[in-house]
Amino acid sequence: MLPNERYIKLYHEEKGYVYLPKWSFEHKLKEASRFFLDEKIEYTWTFSEEQDKVLNIIMWDNRRTALVDLKTWRGKSHIIMWLLDMLQEKTLILCHNKKTVKEMYDKIYEFCGYESWVYYSDKKNIKEITITTHKSFTQKFDMFQEQGFSLLIYDECHLNLTETMRACLFKFKVSWLFAFSWTPETQNIGRDDMQIIFGDIIKWEDKNNWYNMIPEITFIEYTNNENFRFESWHDLREQLMYNNKRMNSQLKFIKENDFNYWLLLTERRYEAEKYYEHLKENVDFWVILMHWDTKQKEDEENLQYMRDNYDNFLIIGTAWKLSVWVDIPEIDTVFLFFPCQFKWAVVQACWRCLRNHESKTKTRIYDWVDKPILLGQKNKRQTAYKEEYNKKEIYVVNAS
Repeated sequence: MLPNERYIKLYHEEKGYVYLPKWSFEHKLKEASRFFLDEKIEYTWTFSEEQDKVLNIIMWDNRRTALVDLKTWRGKSHIIMWLLDMLQEKTLILCHNKKTVKEMYDKIYEFCGYESWVYYSDKKNIKEITITTHKSFTQKFDMFQEQGFSLLIYDECHLNLTETMRACLFKFKVSWLFAFSWTPETQNIGRDDMQIIFGDIIKWEDKNNWYNMIPEITFIEYTNNENFRFESWHDLREQLMYNNKRMNSQLKFIKENDFNYWLLLTERRYEAEKYYEHLKENVDFWVILMHWDTKQKEDEENLQYMRDNYDNFLIIGTAWKLSVWVDIPEIDTVFLFFPCQFKWAVVQACWRCLRNHESKTKTRIYDWVDKPILLGQKNKRQTAYKEEYNKKEIYVVNAS
């Protein structure tokens, strides 16, 4: 190993066997008998250009395994239902939590009239088309293996792609494996690694690189000349977060700008809570706090109250929860207030403001930069913005 390279295990060894990714022996995968389902599933839909391009690649190239790169709200569930209709095979669909399991169930029932079954901690049903969580799949692997599924669909495959999950994917005996993600990479596993796991990427690019809206991006540069002493990244983050002068500058920037629907993102719960405590008593608009310890029901009630009673609002939350859990298309502005350098983290944090909605005509990202100490991270995020959003112009303002 070279000093700057990393080691990722992309195979699995068990009881004298070596299990490899499905695509590596794709030509040897045996098809189950067509029209295998006792209750045939029927689906009809007029596809968008993007959906049609993706489906044609799968069909005409006779793909048995693939990594489908399709942005959120671009009809991913319809491609999944098309696969169910075309293959008519016993299918297991993996979703990342109970909420998305229910959403997938509702979609299949709405457009196919088919009542699939769901399996997770509270419900333990198995049917020819079954939807479960990533966690249940790894915990009950042997049970699912015994059911004889021939098609495996892994939704949001950039989530929970642990070594345990990879081992289960390699061992699972199926004839088709399709993985879906709008950001097919993680902090530790890049796009090339993902293709080693799932096969070549299928994607289609339009002028906006899949996105409904392209953001206006502004770096907020804050000069911090304090002499930080730290032994770890965690130490530095703590010092930045509890620097009152820096915090006051961030809050001042928020309060002095006009907005409609804003989202302030941090990476950790205590950071979100600190911003919330500072802002809730000092602004005249509605402020909501959302992180993993706030309950889904409470979050939904707060969001509905906000929509019914306020013309503008600010949501303060952790990037991970807001990137995978909550759908708020009204958001037109994101404050990226946590330091990060990985492209996948930047893209996942910012995508919430890129949905079309009747209330907005443009969308903005404000990216906080601590200089000089974190200029290197800023440069990496700038590269990510230019690559992901085809941005040629990025603005810079100075924080006071």
